[in-house]
Amino acid sequence: ANITAVLTDARSYQLDEQFDVLFIDGPKAHNGELLERYLGNLKADGTVIVDDVRFHGLIDDPEAVVSRRLRPLVRKIGEFRERMLADPRFESEYLPSGDGVLICRRRKEYE
Repeated sequence: ANITAVLTDARSYQLDEQFDVLFIDGPKAHNGELLERYLGNLKADGTVIVDDVRFHGLIDDPEAVVSRRLRPLVRKIGEFRERMLADPRFESEYLPSGDGVLICRRRKEYE
């Protein structure tokens, strides 16, 4: 298997290739935007892995957020996680260990 690391701003990078796996570990507020941007580069039965969807445990316990500046980010990450778990295009699993990982396998009927 080949792994290609491209170190640039993913919000403006253009890809033509198709991939088996997309790993999203960027600005957490942009998870949804990045997913939709690169969904066309995911093979029909590909997998999307999204890191840090627990965000220091704050997504599961939003009342623990003391910083008013963090509240919108925590809400946005939580909404993204719930949206992906309910998204019919994917069979998704949330792994809460560490900072949390979402594993989303694309359903073939949504290629």
